[in-house]
Amino acid sequence: MQKKTIGMLLAGIVIIGAVGFALFNGGSSKNETIAIRSATAKKMDVTETLSTTGTLIPNQTENLIGTGNVTELNVKVGDEVKKDQVLATYDSGLTLSAGMAGTVTEVNIKSGQSDTSAQQGKAAIVIADLANLKVQLALSNSEARQVNVDQKAVISSGGHDYNGKVTEKDPTATASQTATGGATLGAVVTFDDKPKELYAGFSADVTITIATEKDALAIPIEALTYNDKNEPIVYEVKDNKVHLIKVQTGIQSDQFIVIKDGLTNGASVVLSPASNLKDGSAVTKE
Repeated sequence: MQKKTIGMLLAGIVIIGAVGFALFNGGSSKNETIAIRSATAKKMDVTETLSTTGTLIPNQTENLIGTGNVTELNVKVGDEVKKDQVLATYDSGLTLSAGMAGTVTEVNIKSGQSDTSAQQGKAAIVIADLANLKVQLALSNSEARQVNVDQKAVISSGGHDYNGKVTEKDPTATASQTATGGATLGAVVTFDDKPKELYAGFSADVTITIATEKDALAIPIEALTYNDKNEPIVYEVKDNKVHLIKVQTGIQSDQFIVIKDGLTNGASVVLSPASNLKDGSAVTKE
């Protein structure tokens, strides 16, 4: 009987100890802190840009059209010509003369043969100013809404960067000839200064300045996240706890985003907030 009593007492002690351990662990998990990285909201200049790719084309091109039989052809592709230089003559007495100085880039006629280039949708002779280039862009729908004439741009090609600006934007889009179809809007970016050792036909990367805000309150983009209503939020750190804050955002650069409302200068925000972070979570900074 005594052994039974002692056994029951020992079993009770084990159960009480297990319950106490569970309660102790459960209580400590509630007080666990989450390690975070943070950054400070601060005033800065923020510039939003659009990066796209275009094609280098001659700044000026002249298409010469003829008709009849060609009696004399004085140029070939690659020849440099001067303004008013006679390039070809026809049996009708018609002459094709250069209206500008440049380089002959196409010759679609032959001496002693009838000029059929117009019927083929081509010019008889094409002259281009290859010394002065510009960049032809084909903008998508979303890009077209952001790009406007006179915006500054940086053109990157041939291992060099050149300053320029948007000088033309088409009023309507045209159907794309790509496999995916769709439509694109044409725009042109010109160089501030004549580029060296660039060639028409090659591609060029273009970074266009869309907008700039001076002395704006901004945070790193990685501090921004969204709630289940797709509203922009951040987690602000105060007294070792986080507080979920809805914010109103503005323009953004590749690293920072402007905060229009919701935060004050000097506020500490969580970077790349983890999924287990909740409003009121206790945190410690790494």
